[in-house]
Amino acid sequence: MNCRDARKYLSAFLDDELDVRTNIEILEHVGICPECARCLEEQRLLKESVARYIGSVRAPEHLRARIADALSSVGSRRRVDAALLREAVKSGWFRIAAAAASILVVFGLVYGLLLSPTAGLGFDAMNKHIAVLRDEVPAWVYTRDRERALRLALFRFHSKPAIPLLSDEQFELVGAGPAEMESRDVGHFCFRYGGVTVSMFVFEGLPLTEIGGAERETRLGVVKVDHRGEMSLVGWRTGSFTYVMVGRLSEEDFLKVLGTSIDRH
Repeated sequence: MNCRDARKYLSAFLDDELDVRTNIEILEHVGICPECARCLEEQRLLKESVARYIGSVRAPEHLRARIADALSSVGSRRRVDAALLREAVKSGWFRIAAAAASILVVFGLVYGLLLSPTAGLGFDAMNKHIAVLRDEVPAWVYTRDRERALRLALFRFHSKPAIPLLSDEQFELVGAGPAEMESRDVGHFCFRYGGVTVSMFVFEGLPLTEIGGAERETRLGVVKVDHRGEMSLVGWRTGSFTYVMVGRLSEEDFLKVLGTSIDRH
């Protein structure tokens, strides 16, 4: 399960409306994704706050009595008492409940905008990296053979880019394979660096602006950076190729090791 799917189910998960399998998948995902875990906690707190607020509002006794009387007969259930409705609308508790409902609607819109994934292929790259960590990539091949890794990951490319990390002793090759993001062919390499698993994605002819995230001016030129919980992303362009690295490293660590690796080559 990726972040997009998980966030669709968070509210239903909190309301215990999902089947056992989906509940387990949600629990597994939030266990490895700090950002979705934060979203889940914020939704839980929101539901608790609304429940406390609405639960503290009580309709007037005379109105409660009239409603109970109206519901006592079958005929009353089939028609709406206009006078009763007007009285309910005029009462303070109805206005409070309506205001609370409006707040929920507005919060839902804002919440969706603020917590929706960052636009760009960087979000897809993070999901691909998580899928590799969970061993959920069918076309993935574990290999330490550099030549084989290049053939696997780049066999759809018209020209072959340089992959400096393949000859950098700091990075231990784990595997490689072809990928696809928004109908684009992508080369995917996976490495171990200092005990951390990192993914490198290679795009042919992709503008750096499509990666998403914020721009940084570095000695490597303009790079794109993004963060999602403990996971960071750094993207840069060399010639006609765009490179994206994802992993649980800080932005500073990524730029440091990339600068060192590129300097060596």
